[in-house]
Amino acid sequence: MVSEYVLKLKLNINDRWLRGSSRVTIVDHSGRPIDTIRFILNHGLKPIDVKGECINKWRWYRKSLSDLRDLIVNVIEIIYDKLPRKDKRIELTIDYEGSIKDYSNVFPYVKDCIGEYTFIRTDAYSYPILLVNGLKFHDLVSSVINQRFKYRIEVDVPQGYVVANVGKLVNHKIKDEYETYVYVSKVPSWRIDIAIAKFEVLEEKENDLKVFYLPEDKEYAIRILDALKNCLKYYKELFGKPVRWNGYTIIELPETWGSQADYTGMLLERKSFADPYHVGVYHELAHLWNAQSAEQPPSRFLDEGFASYFQLLAERRFIGDKWFKKRLRKAREKLKDLVKKTPKLLEVPLADYGRYYLTDASYLVGALLLYVLHRLVGDQCFYKAIRRFLEKYYERPATLESFIETFVEVCGSKIRSFLEEWLYTTKPVKLIIEKDVDEVVEQYRRTLK
Repeated sequence: MVSEYVLKLKLNINDRWLRGSSRVTIVDHSGRPIDTIRFILNHGLKPIDVKGECINKWRWYRKSLSDLRDLIVNVIEIIYDKLPRKDKRIELTIDYEGSIKDYSNVFPYVKDCIGEYTFIRTDAYSYPILLVNGLKFHDLVSSVINQRFKYRIEVDVPQGYVVANVGKLVNHKIKDEYETYVYVSKVPSWRIDIAIAKFEVLEEKENDLKVFYLPEDKEYAIRILDALKNCLKYYKELFGKPVRWNGYTIIELPETWGSQADYTGMLLERKSFADPYHVGVYHELAHLWNAQSAEQPPSRFLDEGFASYFQLLAERRFIGDKWFKKRLRKAREKLKDLVKKTPKLLEVPLADYGRYYLTDASYLVGALLLYVLHRLVGDQCFYKAIRRFLEKYYERPATLESFIETFVEVCGSKIRSFLEEWLYTTKPVKLIIEKDVDEVVEQYRRTLK
């Protein structure tokens, strides 16, 4: 696994080109002999050199992922004479250059590129990413989201451009025609996100909150900052202090570029940034109350399912109960539409969504599961169990069984059959399609008596 990542970049915005250097520290706990290490890189970026102790040779080649043929990456293969074993730490540096090619043909939101708005992130493999297992998409996802590393980034950009990152800015200097921004991670993370544009910045120092926004969107930035403060306070009241808190940064993205969250900030596409109801903020902020998943591959219930329901709770608090009920009905309708498009959902339980590429359904099924569970056990038991679950799995990965055991421990053994049915069978999806959500609640109430 990667333990430290030092990334240096120099960008030529006009030519849509960059030169990068990644110094990576890998810690190997496997105990197995290893003679080859592989990384993947965006197919528009060409590796030009690899340096490190005991490297025999290296090569790179272009390859499609075996389970997602349209996803093409550059694979960097590093072969060692004998791996250096200083406390099982391996250090190497990879130099590369070129342009960033988007992957919108595979994932519509991954439109990353170099230009007036430049975006460099994990999802487009815009810096070398360690390949832990085979060249399969699900193996890659599992290995990436379970990494935890410290990072330092140093980015040179033409004067007038601002580099945004959710880490801590430790240096900013201007020399000749370039500006250099240096950030370090606030906490170990699994991803590096760098946005470059002519940003302006809004700050609230008391809670260490920051918003990077495009100049024409200042009004939205002010509203976003207020929504962030209010939602943070509300989630603390419900679930206790976040699993990790080291301040929070919001970075505005262009429309349809895909909102995402890290432990210390979120990337918010413009539609969500300008949304007067701030539902995108509520969803991404909720990820601070996620446990790390040990599922292989993850179903996404423990992160996206949780965040989707916590978001609905925030919407009820700040917009109203009428809106909340409308959103529940809409979630049910979306699930019905999704089942029509993907009938496999009638055959695959939530626990296996990751295995069958159905994780988009976790947003809906996960939120509906938590709503029904909340109604069955009541506020006191629900919030107590969520708090205990997050406390127990603050530093160690959780499974779906961990979630079940925590609710049984707090709310009693009767709830086990409900949770096992929702997580391990397809009956709940069929029920939601046939009946109103509140009718489903009443049916389970009668069953659990």
